[in-house]
Amino acid sequence: VAVAGSPCPPVRVLTLTNGEGPVSVDPDACAVDVSGTTYKRLLISDNGDADAAATLAALDAALGAGCAEWTLAGGALRIWRTTALTGDGDFGPLAKLVAITGKGSNGYSLYIRSNDALQSLDGLARLRGALPGGIYMDGNQELRNLDGLAGLDGLDAGGGTNGVSQQCPYSVYVGGNAKLTSVAGLRGALRGRTLPSRLDIQSNGVLASAAGLEGLVGATTSVTIAGNNAVAGGMCIA
Repeated sequence: VAVAGSPCPPVRVLTLTNGEGPVSVDPDACAVDVSGTTYKRLLISDNGDADAAATLAALDAALGAGCAEWTLAGGALRIWRTTALTGDGDFGPLAKLVAITGKGSNGYSLYIRSNDALQSLDGLARLRGALPGGIYMDGNQELRNLDGLAGLDGLDAGGGTNGVSQQCPYSVYVGGNAKLTSVAGLRGALRGRTLPSRLDIQSNGVLASAAGLEGLVGATTSVTIAGNNAVAGGMCIA
């Protein structure tokens, strides 16, 4: 509501350095809309000419000091090929993100892949509610756990396309995270759910417990838990 003499601040349109297209930031509603980007996602990356630190700084400045929390609409959060982000106090405005209400063109709402230094998702600890798309966590060689996702209370599809033609089949994929010791942060997101697509937890070299998956009802396609440790007998879902 506009008050006489105090017009609402305008929506700011950011053009980030990753070539993804315009990101709309509304500092009055504390909302970021990525529906106008090429793949419907907020990309945080150091790949190519992208600069994760610069993207986070630009986003923080556009939201302004008045946004104690904010919502991502129109697409996904994708953290991909960052070289220095650890997740320990360096997520900047992502630490104020409380909801993701969209999914990317590949069907995922949260896509975190191939980040060299990422150890923790604690910077996403304020994230709440249900994700409309899937979760994809792959190749984060320093990542220890998924505890930062504990505030989620549901998720729906994977699916969609990858922007070309390939169907993305996972509701949840957690794979190739060499130091991952726990997936307990998924407990709230999976509790009582029958996933509409696949759940795969595989090739996480030291993961020795399936704690966090015990509330899952099932998945309409498949549930695969394989190749996660060298312990005889593998893991069981209680």
